[in-house]
Amino acid sequence: MEIIVISILAIIIGLIIGAFTDWDNPLGPVLILLSILVLGGSTIGYIGSSKTAKFINNKYGTNYTTQDIFWNEKLIMSELKLDDKVIDNSSKLKIELEQK
Repeated sequence: MEIIVISILAIIIGLIIGAFTDWDNPLGPVLILLSILVLGGSTIGYIGSSKTAKFINNKYGTNYTTQDIFWNEKLIMSELKLDDKVIDNSSKLKIELEQK
């Protein structure tokens, strides 16, 4: 949530810089463009974190908030051992072929 507030402040600062300087100075438009990109990306990430938090809380009976998932998703996933569920069957197949 904090990154959204920072992005909005960057947009406002970019608009103020653009209002008091001529648009030949690239600082204002570049700052506005970058802050809009960061705002869009963080908003999409925040919405995704909300959906992930609801899923994890329903499936595992936890009580994670959207901000917990947004800032610490990898740590939470490793605690729940969700990333370790990937099974590599190639080594098992190789051992079975060697035994025959």
